[in-house]
Amino acid sequence: MNKKYSPSRLRKRIFELLEKTIAEEGELSIAGYIENLYDDRGKSGWMSFYISDGDARLYCTVAPEVAGKIDFPIRTGSFVRIGARFHVYEKKSQVELSVNSIESSDEQGDFHKKLDKLFEDLAAEGLLSQVEMRKVATDPPPSRIAIITPKNSRAIKDIKSALESEGTLDITDTVIELDEPTPQALISAIEKCGFIMENPDLIIVAQAGGEDLSIFNNEDVVRAVARCKIPVVSAVGHSIDRTLLDSIAAETKATPTAAGEWLKNLKLTYIRKKREARKRLLFLISGMLVTILLFELYYLIGQWIG
Repeated sequence: MNKKYSPSRLRKRIFELLEKTIAEEGELSIAGYIENLYDDRGKSGWMSFYISDGDARLYCTVAPEVAGKIDFPIRTGSFVRIGARFHVYEKKSQVELSVNSIESSDEQGDFHKKLDKLFEDLAAEGLLSQVEMRKVATDPPPSRIAIITPKNSRAIKDIKSALESEGTLDITDTVIELDEPTPQALISAIEKCGFIMENPDLIIVAQAGGEDLSIFNNEDVVRAVARCKIPVVSAVGHSIDRTLLDSIAAETKATPTAAGEWLKNLKLTYIRKKREARKRLLFLISGMLVTILLFELYYLIGQWIG
C-alpha cells in the first residue's frame, strides 16, 4: 500500500534522510571556485558565497571566527578548498554548507586549467578555428536577434531598455525562455534558434547578475556554441573573471545591459556612416553638376562670341 504524505510531512522526511546520510560523512572537504561572494568582514564579520565546479554549486556561510582567519586574497573566481559541515533548513527547503576552514588551492580543478584543456580539445577537433572565423557582422550590423534567457530573468528588460533608449533601430528580436536553467535546455535552445526565428543574425545568451552560472561553465554547452553557425554573444551578468561560455563566444559583454548598449552603438554607428556617405555622394554629385554647367556655359559663351 502506498504511503500517504502531506507536502510538509514529505518535506520533513526527505530532509531527515538527507541530513542523516550526509551527517555520517562528518566534515566534508570540497574544492571549487567561488561565485557571488558577499564579504562583510569589515562590519558583521560574516561571509557567504557559492562554491562551484562549473556543473553545480552549493551555498556556503562563513562565521566571523573563521572568516577572520583567512590570510589570502579572496574574491569571486578564486579557486579554494573548504572544510565544511552540511546543514538542512527544513522550513526554507534549503541546504547549505557551514565552512570551518578555507584555503587557496591550485588543484587541477582550477578554472583556468579547465579552460586551457577544453581549448586544446576544441582545437584538436577543428571547432576552435570555426569559432574564430564566426565574427559578428558590422556592415550592416545584426537586425534579427534571438535572445536566450532563463524564464522570468531581468535580462530581457535590461537588453530592451538599452535598445529602446534611442527609439526605433530596426531590430527584430525573438525571446526564447528556458523553463529550466539546465545545460540541456540551453543546448536545445541554441540548436533550435534557426527554426524558431527565420534567419537570425545573432544569438544573445543572457542572464542577470546574481543568478546561477553553472550552465555557462558546462562543457557540452561550450561545444554547442562552438558548433553553432550563428555568432553567439555571451551577456551573463557576473563578477567572475570569465565563464567558459565567455571564452568561446563571438563577443562577450559583462551584463545584458552592456549587450544592449553594444548592439545599439553598432546600429547608430552604421546609421551615422550611411548618412556621412550620402552627404559625400551628394557633395560629389553637386560638384560634378556645377562643373558640367560651367563647361556648358563656357561653350555657349564661346559660341556667342564666335
